Amino acid sequence: MPRKNPSPAVLNHSADPIDREALVALLNQDLAREYQAIIAYVVYSQVLKGAAFMAIAQELETHAAEELQHALVIAQQIDYLGGTPAVVPKPVKLSSDPKALLRFDLQNETETIRQYRDRVAQCEALGESGLPRPTLPPPSLERHFRGPKLQGTCRSRAAPSRGV
Repeated sequence: MPRKNPSPAVLNHSADPIDREALVALLNQDLAREYQAIIAYVVYSQVLKGAAFMAIAQELETHAAEELQHALVIAQQIDYLGGTPAVVPKPVKLSSDPKALLRFDLQNETETIRQYRDRVAQCEALGESGLPRPTLPPPSLERHFRGPKLQGTCRSRAAPSRGV
């Protein structure tokens, strides 16, 4: 049986090991997603109209500030690994339909969870114990997504808590 090297990180969806440089590239993708979330939350919080969306809009404003903190943590991790933080966000989807905006957010949140879980495994496999690990925060917008019109569509987001 071939001996496995425990130090290289492995992508969850690939058998190819990654090194610090590849991890920096992946963290930069995560950072671009955080920028996307900041922009989306700022815009969505202002364009959601109507009594049914008032509480959600207010909560999105709070989440914009949280996403900024996540972006700062990821940028610190990239710097720690010797990289340069990205400056371009992933594209933000817009719609005149408030439910579509929330679905766009849900898709982005779901992808972020998946990516952060991968990043934890990759950091551990590389032995980068100096990088703080992400935590799964308590669900915050979940109750809004579970309303009668969006029943069963929300998952909580994995967000870095002082690190990925």
